[in-house]
Order: sequence, then C-alpha cells, then structure tokens
Amino acid sequence: MFSLLISILLIIVLLLILVAAGFQLYYGFSKDKIGFLPSLSNKLNKEMENTFKKHLGDESKYIFVELGAGVANIAGYVAKQFDFKKVIAVEMDPFVILFGKILNSFSTKSIEFVKSNIFDYKIPKNSVLYCYLGHFILQKMYEEGLLDGHLVISTTFRLEAVLPDEVIEMNNFYKRLYVYDFRKK
Repeated sequence: MFSLLISILLIIVLLLILVAAGFQLYYGFSKDKIGFLPSLSNKLNKEMENTFKKHLGDESKYIFVELGAGVANIAGYVAKQFDFKKVIAVEMDPFVILFGKILNSFSTKSIEFVKSNIFDYKIPKNSVLYCYLGHFILQKMYEEGLLDGHLVISTTFRLEAVLPDEVIEMNNFYKRLYVYDFRKK
C-alpha cells in the first residue's frame, strides 16, 4: 500500500514537471526569450559554499535571492545548508513556482517565492544574488543598476563590460562561476 502511494506521488510529480517545463518553454521563449535553465550540481554547491565563506563571513546578515529561480533548486539548497536572514526565489511562471513550492516543502527553512519578472522585482538591500541567466539579461540588469550594492554570483554567464572579482572553473556543464562584488563599487 505504501509503495503504491509513493508510486502515485512520483507520477504526479513527473506530470507536474512536464506541465511546468512545457509551459515555461512555450511561454518563456515566446515572451521573454528566456528558457527553462535548471541549475544544480554537487560541484556548484561546493563552490557556492566556498564563495560564501570567502566573500561574506557571517551569511546571517544577508538575504539570498535566486533570480529566475525556476523550481528554486539553488534556493532550496541554500535554505537547507546556510543561515541566511531570508531566502527568496524570484520566478515569473506560476506553474513553476507551484512545483518549486512542492519540491521545497520539506526544507528546514522556508523559501519565500515571489512571482515577478526580475526587472520589476525590487531587490532587498544587503542581498546575495544568484543567477543562471543569459549574458543579455545580466548585462541589462547591470546597465539598469539592479546589481548595485549586492554580491552577485552568476553561473556560466558573465558581464562583458565588467571584470569579475573571482572566476571559478567548474569543469562541468556550468563551465564557470563568476563572482561580482558590487557592494564595494
């Protein structure tokens, strides 16, 4: 009986993934030219931990914001492993947010999901921003001053006009982790 219940739950979860991914692929690409980009790996998690230690010291003074969070894989990991003041996942797709809430419902610390386009979202002061966004999106955020005052961690994609404070070679799908400390600029 228990294995039947688990099987049914897994089927429901897989169906939700397919619906959410399909919705995101169709509407994301057609409206904003932004697709579904999952981001999670053990190497990435380890490098995030090293980056927090090196650049933050006491993370409990900061708010962690995952921009374009999808199902909030990184926000979920951060909520479980670190002591940030708050963990926020910003995503514009309501179906993906619903699935992210289901996936992260067992987290030891709650994640605040915000339905918003990243350009409309008011980023809280003293935030650490994680993003796995394309070059053009990151560049536009920089040009609009949205990154000012924050520590920015970008996976794979870098700002063309600004030298990163640190580049971490990933040697996997993500290639590099770029760290920009706009708190001091």
